[in-house]
Amino acid sequence: MATNINEPRDDKFKVQWLKFWDSEMGKVAIQDLRDLTTQLAENALKAPTTEQAMYYVGRAAGVEYALDYIMTGIEAGKQVEREAKKKVE
Repeated sequence: MATNINEPRDDKFKVQWLKFWDSEMGKVAIQDLRDLTTQLAENALKAPTTEQAMYYVGRAAGVEYALDYIMTGIEAGKQVEREAKKKVE
């Protein structure tokens, strides 16, 4: 069963998620995933058969899904931090 990133179960996890992906290592990983998506899309255009092209498109879609999941987690972490700042003020 997939975990819903927006569940209020663990705000600490959301903040840790944000801190990792906002770190230099996380930013490099995100850029590598974006580069991989671009490479897969380019390979799909150059593929000699439709079957191979569909394979590359499917892989690119999977990487995009992973990036969307990461970005959703980052936004959830930012929301938790904003709410924590409002409580302090």
